Amino acid sequence: MLRKILLAITALTIFLVATDSPLTSRSNVRAVSAASRFIGQVQRRDIVSNGLVALTSGVPVNGSLPTPNPNTCVLSDTQYTIAVPNGASELKVDLNGNQDVDLFIRFGQPATIQDGTVVADFRSESLTGTESLTVNSASFPALQSGTYFVVVSNCGPGAANFTVTATVPLSCTYQLSPTSQDFTANGGSGSVNVITSLNLCAWSVGQVPGWITITSGSSGSGNGTFNYVVSPNLSFTPRSQTLTIAQQAFTVNQGAASEGGSALDLIVDDGSFEDSIGRTDPGPLYVVNRLTPTRYPATLAEVAIFFRNVGGAPSIGAPITILVGNNSDGDANINNTSFQITPTSIQALGQFNVYDVPDVTINSGDFVVGFFISNPVNVFPIALDRTLPSRGRSYYSTTDGRTFIFHDSAVPDLAGNYGIRARLAPTTSACVYTLNPLSQSFGINGGNGVVAVNTSSNNCAWTVSGVPNWITILSGSSGSGNGAFNYVVAANTSPNPRSGTFTIAGSLFTVTQDGNARTPRILGAVVQGKSLIISGENFAVGASLLMDGVRQKKVRNDEQSPDAILIAVKSGKLIPKGFSVVLQVENPDGTLSPEFRFTRP
Repeated sequence: MLRKILLAITALTIFLVATDSPLTSRSNVRAVSAASRFIGQVQRRDIVSNGLVALTSGVPVNGSLPTPNPNTCVLSDTQYTIAVPNGASELKVDLNGNQDVDLFIRFGQPATIQDGTVVADFRSESLTGTESLTVNSASFPALQSGTYFVVVSNCGPGAANFTVTATVPLSCTYQLSPTSQDFTANGGSGSVNVITSLNLCAWSVGQVPGWITITSGSSGSGNGTFNYVVSPNLSFTPRSQTLTIAQQAFTVNQGAASEGGSALDLIVDDGSFEDSIGRTDPGPLYVVNRLTPTRYPATLAEVAIFFRNVGGAPSIGAPITILVGNNSDGDANINNTSFQITPTSIQALGQFNVYDVPDVTINSGDFVVGFFISNPVNVFPIALDRTLPSRGRSYYSTTDGRTFIFHDSAVPDLAGNYGIRARLAPTTSACVYTLNPLSQSFGINGGNGVVAVNTSSNNCAWTVSGVPNWITILSGSSGSGNGAFNYVVAANTSPNPRSGTFTIAGSLFTVTQDGNARTPRILGAVVQGKSLIISGENFAVGASLLMDGVRQKKVRNDEQSPDAILIAVKSGKLIPKGFSVVLQVENPDGTLSPEFRFTRP
């Protein structure tokens, strides 16, 4: 015979549950309706302030709960927090346990127990060990930015082990401004603004070529800036590189070095090539120009060769050998010149092909530069400038590359200049150093920095000195020629900003860093016994609490989360139920949080 009828009331439905015992069992309620929010009597356990654990999106955290009393559930004294940023579209919390566990979520303040029931905004209470809750714009209440509190209950029969995972999917979009930048051959510094849809959207910069140096902003989160330096282009050809920044394309274009009028350019042609010449029978072909620098010592850096794109042109990829020699007496006889050789291939037609060569330094006379190509049957690789008067500096050999024939004498009706040029390295007589940038600023967390050191010659040595002790040198404390000084700035734990100036390659470089004076912000509050628990961010050690403008006594930082939780030990009893107060947190440096209105439930 049935002894008792219990009414289990939900939002819209009344369930009649017959029982044989004075206390309705939880399983009987669930048997009627898994949707019912009645979960039996929750065994009350005070929620202690040091039981808050911050979750990271997508990272599971393990926990455990003791065995509850029969026919009850025990609520965890650890509550988890997850920050939802402005612009997020969803919060999803998954719970997996080894037996019957339930999941609760509350916005802005920890979940509490009232009349044996968990007070929360969202709950998932099946009879299994797997629960999941999703909060979005269609939820009631709808998803909002701020801190959500997550708590787990164990409904037995034994002790429970569980894993809770909170995920805030980020809908990240990225924009670059500008999307490209142009530089002259002299190079210079540039910057790109990275614009993200959310502050938590991370980004990075992909690989960069050797002629671009990153000075700051190789990665970031939220809006940021990528800063870089483009080295001088000593080549006769322009160059371009597309970088990947925050998954977006950014293009750097740089012009070629001057093709005339520079003391570094050794040129005998006028840039227009009317004819191509070569040999019609098998055999070797050596082609060179005799080029005279305007000053000594002179060091060769590059050789540029023009290959025409016409009938009889050589093929792209065809092997050639670059020749660099010294005609020390400077006369017209270049026979028996000894050459340094660089095997390579034809890169392109209809333009100059630029080749790096080993350093060759002369103190008098001429450079003899050109190329060798083997067995060019009916191939005409020599680009000829026929603008008169000829400069009389072009030679060829069809035998051993030691006996050369003066072109204008051999074919006077085709007198002219070969399309072979050279570029000198800057003089080493006077070293000139430039830094880029000349200063750099950091936030309180510090970070990595890079300074590009540009020199006028590869032989110009430089050092770094006078670095303050809060800056650590990673690499580049000294060098010769172009290089980079890499360093890391330590976090600034002082509220005061700091600055350090030191010497790099004889020039002053300044690093400035913000003080640790971040603005505190209150995200939630809850009364626990006599205490008022404040949750938020940027709470400095020794922060105080103002309630309706009155500074509260006995306020301390939480031991586990000192920057996110403040405990006003006796302030909770000053707030009657249903009353509202205005709260503010003040850091020791005087930084004050925005006002937060708290109404005690």
